Amino acid sequence: MGPKRLSLRPGGHETDESSVDMQSFNNDDNNSHAETISRRRFDQQPISHMPIVTKNSEGIISIDMDIMNENSGFYVKWNNLSYDVKPPLYQEPLNRKSKRILNNLNGFFLSGELIALMGPSGAGKTTLLECLCLKNKEGVSGDIMVVGKPKIHVGVVPQNDDFLPQFTVTETIFYASRYKNRTYDISHRGIVRRVIQQLGLEVCQNNSITRCSGGQRKRVAIAQELVKKPNILILDEPTSGLDSSSCSQTIGVLRQIIDSSSAKTPMSIVTTIHQPSARVMALFDRVYLLAAGGRLAFNGSPAEIVPTLKSVGSPCPPFYNPIDHMIEVVAGDYGRDKVDRLIELEEGKRVEFNHKLESVSAQSLKKAILYDPCPFRDHLWIHIQRSTIQLLRDPILFSLRIGLHLLMAFFFAFLWGLSSGKGTACPTFNKQSISPISIALSHNLTKEEQQDIDHVNDNLIFSIYGGMFTMYAAAMITVLSFPLDVKVLAKEYFNGWYSVTTYLAGKITSDAPFQIFCVLMFASISYYITDQPKSDYNWRFAVYAFSLVCLSLLSQTQGLIVGAIFMRSLSASVFVGPLTITPVFLFSGFARRYSRTADYLKPFVKLSYFHHAVKTIYSALYGFGRCKCNPSDYQLGYDIEYESIDSIVRTQSSLMLMGGSTGDSVSGADDNFLSSIGGSRASQPTSINGGISSVNQVYIGRYKCDDSFQSLVMSELDIEDNDMFVGMAVLITYLVLMRGFVLLLLMYKVAR
Repeated sequence: MGPKRLSLRPGGHETDESSVDMQSFNNDDNNSHAETISRRRFDQQPISHMPIVTKNSEGIISIDMDIMNENSGFYVKWNNLSYDVKPPLYQEPLNRKSKRILNNLNGFFLSGELIALMGPSGAGKTTLLECLCLKNKEGVSGDIMVVGKPKIHVGVVPQNDDFLPQFTVTETIFYASRYKNRTYDISHRGIVRRVIQQLGLEVCQNNSITRCSGGQRKRVAIAQELVKKPNILILDEPTSGLDSSSCSQTIGVLRQIIDSSSAKTPMSIVTTIHQPSARVMALFDRVYLLAAGGRLAFNGSPAEIVPTLKSVGSPCPPFYNPIDHMIEVVAGDYGRDKVDRLIELEEGKRVEFNHKLESVSAQSLKKAILYDPCPFRDHLWIHIQRSTIQLLRDPILFSLRIGLHLLMAFFFAFLWGLSSGKGTACPTFNKQSISPISIALSHNLTKEEQQDIDHVNDNLIFSIYGGMFTMYAAAMITVLSFPLDVKVLAKEYFNGWYSVTTYLAGKITSDAPFQIFCVLMFASISYYITDQPKSDYNWRFAVYAFSLVCLSLLSQTQGLIVGAIFMRSLSASVFVGPLTITPVFLFSGFARRYSRTADYLKPFVKLSYFHHAVKTIYSALYGFGRCKCNPSDYQLGYDIEYESIDSIVRTQSSLMLMGGSTGDSVSGADDNFLSSIGGSRASQPTSINGGISSVNQVYIGRYKCDDSFQSLVMSELDIEDNDMFVGMAVLITYLVLMRGFVLLLLMYKVAR
């Protein structure tokens, strides 16, 4: 329980308010001090620095600000505050008429006060809080002013307690202090100890945040804002889901915070609350009660509730909680006329602030709220530290990421063969064959030639599925974890802890080394076990690994986008995440050959980053002189019809590379091939008149044994050596653009 609280009754007698019960609320004699509604003294602070609120016989409320000004006091007032919202376009596309949530509200609260914001469900309590903390910007009309203090700090504790589950209570508060207190001469651990002691969190300070009770989690959320000593603390439903004991403890803690605030740094707390007990209600200085439709029904101290109920013809029954009865009246349980009468009473009130205008600064709340500058370098380092710890303290996910990449590397290697990388698909010619036509028929290939084609087929598929695995591994982990991170980001960003830019930069920087390590481990094992081509300085492997790393980072970025969009629905994020990656594969130009793709779909192929990544890999594996040509090996002394043979062989090689291996799968096409040049299986070419250049050159559609002599993979898939450099540039460009889009999306989501 909080410290003993005393109230000055008429005649100057002190009364212990901790003994307030329901009967005392119903005793009219105890409420006869209407002229001094809120004059209070607490044993921790002198009465001299508390504002005095009085009401005369005409109902005019008078607030003496002289003492408040001398002690850095302030007050916040709002006049004709309204909030209108339009329904979403998908709900009412034709008639989007605005709905009024708050209706011309007037009110105020003072420094040093604990204010309860109450009302029936749907009355606009949370909306009013969001307006007071400037979360709602569009649709708001009216004025919210701060008087007495040029700059103020505002802390907001939302209803949902969103924390990073990998940290303890002490660490959670410690990082809040590091973000919010930006001077180097501050002892963050001293601040943490003070706040933990102030909120009674010693019993759970070393516990994981996931092991704390609901009341403890709520106090941790309050502690995160108290490390900066805000002038105004706004809480939305701090007692939601708590039992009566935890509710009393939570409100008692808020009372202690108000009582312990110093004269130099006075503090106000505004909180919504449902059905408080009479004992809890006695801890508040002011009650602000909303009726349905966002209208003000009551604004005064708890002591005024009973007289107000009596004045509207609905007196509180004996031994009944007055605030419960007031809520029932405002909800219309005793007739609409009682509600209208309460609204009329509030509309007739007038507040006078007695102070010298020239000595008090007054400005809009928007200009008065102080947002400390966010040092990019310092906050980036804190983000990197926190994100790295967050990553390492999830042992299951951490182990799975490493284990799966390691396991799948060996699985891929043994599934597609330890020699799949040996295949080159380089043009060859069997000198034992007299007919150049036999070169075009797969069933006439030698065993070595057929093995080479099979290895190439396996390697092409191996490369595609390797890229798919790295993409899915990165995306699924992100869509599972990022939605919670975005909710924490939204809370911390709104309270001015840091900027979205430093958050995203820190998260990406901390996760990138681990992500790259996993992909490099997969790439190294799978590349060298499958006997992929060697090169000077291992540049072919470097390009292969670079492509997989880019695919992993790009799919992770897609996961960030999906996680940010569906930050409120983890199930939707998990469902949509893999679906967004599927089109990237379908439009890669390899699941269905680009040349066979419909013209209106070809632009989508060019937009697929997977298309460019695979072309980069194929160019590195099969281009840049992978096939060597020796002209002396191909001089046979035969002349052939170039165009016919070229057409036949290019078609046949396409079948071999992408359509399967030898045998019946292609033997049925032999007669068609031969008949296309006027021959048959038994016939021989008739145009044998002289020397010819290489049959191999005809086989690949090339007629010179020079640098253009290349693997069938390059010619059949229309890949050139330069595609490797183009693909690498495209991947980097995509990564930069998509990360920039994530930044803009996060800014939009957290600002809502």
